[in-house]
Amino acid sequence: MTVRPRLSLRLRQRALRCYELGLYAVLVAMAFAVGLPAVAVDLDEEAAQCGKAQSNALVMNR
Repeated sequence: MTVRPRLSLRLRQRALRCYELGLYAVLVAMAFAVGLPAVAVDLDEEAAQCGKAQSNALVMNR
């Protein structure tokens, strides 16, 4: 193998490796993005109540 084909082979391998690492980084970022908002929403919301306790005063008086 001459220098030019060997260099192009190495560059292609390195590009594929970088692409693969980039995809892994995107997957990890997506996993964090999916997981974090659910935790933040749970902290802000009050506990769900059942029955008439959720109704306002007008509905409860009828």
